[in-house]
Amino acid sequence: MSELSLTQEILGFAAQYRETPEETAPDNTEKEETELIGRACEDKNALEELYIKYKKDVFAFSYSLYGNITIAEDCVQETFIRLPAAAGKFRSGCSEAAFILGIAKNVSRELYRSEMRFLALKRKPENEDMPYPQTGMLETVRALPKKYRTIIMLRIISGMSFKEISSLLSIPESTARSRYRRAVEMAANEYKRKEKTQIQRKDEAK
Repeated sequence: MSELSLTQEILGFAAQYRETPEETAPDNTEKEETELIGRACEDKNALEELYIKYKKDVFAFSYSLYGNITIAEDCVQETFIRLPAAAGKFRSGCSEAAFILGIAKNVSRELYRSEMRFLALKRKPENEDMPYPQTGMLETVRALPKKYRTIIMLRIISGMSFKEISSLLSIPESTARSRYRRAVEMAANEYKRKEKTQIQRKDEAK
């Protein structure tokens, strides 16, 4: 998803929530069934197709959890290394994205714990891990508290349903919905605040 699309999604949802407080974004729970994951056990082409399709989602999800670009990059590689062995656990009714991100969640946790053990032995130089360039709405989303930026990544960028998100994050579906609504409002308000500040600075500079 481009940054322009992300911006439009968030601002649009925020406006919708203000106009109809009790409504939520449409939940497209039904996913088109696929045999790709089942074939990934033995078919390298299927695994490669899944990698191309979901590598950005895995990176974004892992990065939203720990804010560490190295962990996110390693998570992408390790997730798809483990996918063939885990493919037998895939069940109908679960989307590809939910299944793959479930693996990525465990991988990210392991990588983070390993990183923390390493840092306990050897202090890491400050500013060694700098996130990739951040601008506009993406910067705003990444600056949100972890639980809010994660749910925006899963809902808008990965297109997961609230049911899938609640299962992945081990929270009630109602919590997923309310947290998403709060995240959208926070991101939209902060984005508009930054835009207003930039306009004021330009006016003052004239």
